[in-house]
Amino acid sequence: MTTTAVGIQTDPLLPVTPNNILRHNFKKAESVLNVLGYIPGVSVISGTFRFTCGGTAVITSLFLATIYTMKSSTDPKNKERNISLCLDYAMHGTANMLRGTFETAQGFSFFLIMYDLSNLRFSYAKW
Repeated sequence: MTTTAVGIQTDPLLPVTPNNILRHNFKKAESVLNVLGYIPGVSVISGTFRFTCGGTAVITSLFLATIYTMKSSTDPKNKERNISLCLDYAMHGTANMLRGTFETAQGFSFFLIMYDLSNLRFSYAKW
């Protein structure tokens, strides 16, 4: 890890850009929420928080995608990339809402651990 001038830790293999800092912080927050989601009782709180954050991500991402769609841009490739990025975040928000639902339902900890150990997980690395 490297630390930026304002004290934000980032992955040393990635250039320090706002998107990479955001990606790093999301990844770190999800790691903490994943562990909390394994603990009975605590998972109700973390699951509710994850569901709320997922819903916020979906609404915000779809709103931004709509703005990018309406915005006239001189660079259509950049516009297309931004819309795709927004839709990916919306899908990830939906996945977080689903996981939050499982965490609050209790009894799914084993399945969540197995999922976390699999290679099926969403990755922020493609950005």
